[in-house]
Amino acid sequence: MAGTLPQNRGNRSPVRFGPTVSRRLRAAGFQIAPAARRNRADGVFVRASGDYISVLVDLPADAPEVAAEIAAEIRTWGMEPTVTLSDDGAAYVRFSYRKT
Repeated sequence: MAGTLPQNRGNRSPVRFGPTVSRRLRAAGFQIAPAARRNRADGVFVRASGDYISVLVDLPADAPEVAAEIAAEIRTWGMEPTVTLSDDGAAYVRFSYRKT
């Protein structure tokens, strides 16, 4: 039909690293919270933009320790994450995800 727009493939896109990383971290024993709770509750959240992954560790008391454990797990996947501490006590683990 003339004038129709192509359909948005949405979540069916073949390149979705966020859910993959979340599943792998859950399998390793980490409690990953749903993205809808981000900025509303404490927890560990995964955000992806293409192959760039950011894991927010927003836990009041032990964010640096949990972030270091997550970074150690990611190193076992063959990737090199960086851990950044923010002023408000949260920690970020950032890396580029390469499929293994």
